[in-house]
Amino acid sequence: MSAFGGKADIVRVRDLCLLMTQSGHQIIDAFVGHYNHQRYHESLKNLTPADVYFGRGQTILLKRERIKRKTIEHRRLQHARAAA
Repeated sequence: MSAFGGKADIVRVRDLCLLMTQSGHQIIDAFVGHYNHQRYHESLKNLTPADVYFGRGQTILLKRERIKRKTIEHRRLQHARAAA
C-alpha cells in the first residue's frame, strides 16, 4: 500500500475533515454565543446585543442607575460619619 492513497487513508482523511468541520462549527458557535450573550458592548451602553434585541436594555439600565444612586448615597453617609 502506498503511503497515501489507499482506501483506508481516504476514510481517515474524510473523517479528519469531518472532525475539523464539526470542531470549527463548535468554535464559531461558542464565539457567537459569547459575543451576543456575554460580551458587553460599549456602543450599546455596555449591554449585550441579546439584551438590546430582546428588549431588556432599558430595564437593565434603570436597574444600574438605581444601584448607582444607592451606592453614591451610601458612600456619602459613610463619609459624613467618618468626618463627624
